[in-house]
Amino acid sequence: MTSVVFSQIVSVRFVRFLTVGGCTAVVDFSGLWLLKHWFSPTLAFSGAYLAAVATHFLLNKHWTFRCARKDVVRQMAEYLVVLVVTYLVQLAAFRGGLIVFHQNPYIAKACAVPPSTIVGYCLLRLRVFKDISTLYDTGN
Repeated sequence: MTSVVFSQIVSVRFVRFLTVGGCTAVVDFSGLWLLKHWFSPTLAFSGAYLAAVATHFLLNKHWTFRCARKDVVRQMAEYLVVLVVTYLVQLAAFRGGLIVFHQNPYIAKACAVPPSTIVGYCLLRLRVFKDISTLYDTGN
């Protein structure tokens, strides 16, 4: 019975995680579209990216994982490490996809998203948005 409940919770969280990813993409592209009217493309890209990262962090913290950790600065540092790790996973998959799909960057990018999504979900769930009381439990 407990494993069924746990499985359902994980399924709901993963669907929420994917939904947050979609919302983040909307914020990113909408922000780029909006900001490009007033700023250079690079500045517009950077502003939109920052808004998307903030959206991703906040929605995952409060909605996907319902994390109550209060050590937000440490949590944000851990989140940034996860961003770097998932970027590297996606970059490796992208480079491999370029070889396999004969330099088609769109297909390579599409193939690179799933592995980084799974790695990102696991790292966020098991570390960044884990309940603080279990995160630093010393067994005492």
